[in-house]
Amino acid sequence: MSRFSAEQQQRFVDQWEKRRQKKDYRQFPRLLKQALQLVWETSRGMMFLIVTLRIASAVMSGAMLLLGRDALAAFGSAGMNGLFGPLGMLGLLFVLSTIFGLISGELETFLTDSVQRKTMDEVLDVATSVRLEAYESPQFFDHLKRIETNALNQPATVVGALMQLPANLAGIVAVVGALLILQPLLLPVVLLSMIPLALIARLSGRQAFEFAKARVLGDRQRDYLRSVLTGKDEAKEVRAFGAGIELRARYERLYNEYLKQLRVYRRKRMAVSFAGSMGTLGIVGAWALFIGSLYATGQTSGANLGAGAMAIPLLLGRIFGFVQLFGALYTSALFIQDYREFLALKQSPDAGPATGNAGSSADAFRQLTVEDVRFTYPGASQETLRGINMTIRTGQVIALVGENGSGKTTLAKLFAHLFRPASGRILWDGVDVENLRPEDIQKQISIIFQDFVRYQMSAADNIALGRAASASDQAAIVEAASQAGADEFLKHLEKGYETILSKAFGVVDLSIGQWQRIALARAFFRNAPFIILDEPTAALDARAEYALFERIRELRRGRTILLISHRFSTVRSADIIFVLKDGIIVETGSHAELMTTNGLYAELYNLQVSTSLNESATASS
Repeated sequence: MSRFSAEQQQRFVDQWEKRRQKKDYRQFPRLLKQALQLVWETSRGMMFLIVTLRIASAVMSGAMLLLGRDALAAFGSAGMNGLFGPLGMLGLLFVLSTIFGLISGELETFLTDSVQRKTMDEVLDVATSVRLEAYESPQFFDHLKRIETNALNQPATVVGALMQLPANLAGIVAVVGALLILQPLLLPVVLLSMIPLALIARLSGRQAFEFAKARVLGDRQRDYLRSVLTGKDEAKEVRAFGAGIELRARYERLYNEYLKQLRVYRRKRMAVSFAGSMGTLGIVGAWALFIGSLYATGQTSGANLGAGAMAIPLLLGRIFGFVQLFGALYTSALFIQDYREFLALKQSPDAGPATGNAGSSADAFRQLTVEDVRFTYPGASQETLRGINMTIRTGQVIALVGENGSGKTTLAKLFAHLFRPASGRILWDGVDVENLRPEDIQKQISIIFQDFVRYQMSAADNIALGRAASASDQAAIVEAASQAGADEFLKHLEKGYETILSKAFGVVDLSIGQWQRIALARAFFRNAPFIILDEPTAALDARAEYALFERIRELRRGRTILLISHRFSTVRSADIIFVLKDGIIVETGSHAELMTTNGLYAELYNLQVSTSLNESATASS
């Protein structure tokens, strides 16, 4: 059975950074293939139709050049009478080209939105399925932020470039074909004019991608500080401590750093743009001199000269557009590669095929055994858990106690199969959890963390997310709320359980104690055989705490309950109490047994009791 060391876990969460290599145009065919595949997978029919319409419109530009030459020649030989035929055909092609352009433009808008939705859907798939260890890595957040931002704007560039590139190429070919008919000697000049523009586009695309990548961390930090300065939950503390000035100063420093990066980037871009403009000027001058010399030496006619004069700006526009699209597609293709690397995280190397299956009924959970489990957070130098051994049986109320940082919540995450141990084994009913799919285990577990989520949705939705498949079971939602003591205030809201619990989207917000009851209701609604409650009464008063544990005693039939708490009044009635210190279980037993041993538990308990007594004496005096 495979095991992953701390170093291997770190490599797993940082793999996207380690695969990053310098990219150049030699990789462009592969990048282009990835971009084409993304659009093709979204809607191949729409893509084919857009490209066809764009190419047809571009080919018409070459035909219109030849018709323009014929019109000039006819006017020179037959006067106005000879213009009607060529001008009529020219007008027809112009109308058709305009119609094709309008239709393809509308289709491209829909295709862009479809590609944008596909990319964001896949990003969300990864974000919600990647191992929880990844969220402990700042590299993962940088990558996620970069992909999340680009998934909103780069699809438009990808679609636009892919749809326009064939049309521009076809337009160049059509105009070149017309010019070859007008004067074959123009072809070498056309080919030479593309070289400097292509080089400039390459450099510009690389600069844009590197700038976007370099500013991700700063963008995240600024976004965070902006959310703190404008957030409802943070507003009271920011004002109470007068922290707004310091936080604003930090925000300004970060913004100044961004502007400094931006100035450097824009100077480089300006130099590249100037080189591009000079290159364009040189190409136009070369064209003018070359065509003028052909006419002066009698190698071309006046009609051909007029058609050539019209072809120069048209062809240069097509070439410049092609090079710009090429550069834009190159930059976007770098995003596609970055995006593909991010999607690869979904198929993580430690996911492995399931070789077993957790039961689906409440009585399936009988025993959980932990054997010499160790765990280290990615990037950490010290182990968080060291040699944990314990057994939990059905129907027991188990408590984990210890000082901050002792590993209690980390151990709960291992139980819930959110983390995997670096070494050792966790046996679920005698089966190693490595041989079970995480979702099969998690169906049997209901867990509420101390930093529970307050969803800005309806009260019913907040509870139903504990078991989304049964979200329509209103009776079960109300029952779970009653068990958690939340029904007594939810039923009095203006819209009852359909009230939006958010000042951002509604008019109602709850106290922290009421939110904790909502979170507990979510845990009870899951109706799982193993319930993990991390500081379940931290925001409850003594009366509410007592009522909650009366309900927990009623709910424990056939279930196992794991309590994590700093309140010894909460855990003293547990069947078994495990005391953790520095990632090691140092004491085990009931409250009475642990008080008799006079160890760490007794010390912490007596400290808490004496503190409570002192507070009571102070309050009464």
